[in-house]
Amino acid sequence: MLPTFVIGLREGLEAALIVGIIAAFLGQQGRRDALRQVWIGTAIAVVICIGIAIALQVISSDLPPAYTSALSKKLTPASYAADMQSIPAFTSI
Repeated sequence: MLPTFVIGLREGLEAALIVGIIAAFLGQQGRRDALRQVWIGTAIAVVICIGIAIALQVISSDLPPAYTSALSKKLTPASYAADMQSIPAFTSI
């Protein structure tokens, strides 16, 4: 959980830096009218990200344990093959 949080924090800070640079550039160019569009786009992006996060959480909570264990651990080819054999849909392959 901590590595995922750190990656999300890093990406969020990077996005904030980019939006800040764009806002500063528009301010220097005297395009304050365009700042509204930047903030609207930023808000839409945040809403989309939250929606995708909720959807992924719902989807992953509905998966059987065999799928979630395969998704949550670091896989090697041997462990991947063993996990796929434990999932009923793949046993007939």
